[in-house]
Amino acid sequence: MRPKKPANRDLPPRMIRRVRRLKSGQEWVSYYYAGCDEEGKRKEIPLGTDPDEARVKWVQLERTKVPVTAKTVGTCCGATTAT
Repeated sequence: MRPKKPANRDLPPRMIRRVRRLKSGQEWVSYYYAGCDEEGKRKEIPLGTDPDEARVKWVQLERTKVPVTAKTVGTCCGATTAT
């Protein structure tokens, strides 16, 4: 696998930054998630133009399964609370 470009090394895995120069001379930056569809073909999902919001959306897409809820010793052992 080839290394990431130096400009994109600050991004998490499977997150892409696209920079476009507008007619006015300004740069338009957008972020995408490089994922796959059901058939295994490459699909880029837009994450927005704000880098912080894009990282939040990236985290939501990267999460593959719901995390296990924390259990206490009482729920594991079947202990009841005394009142």
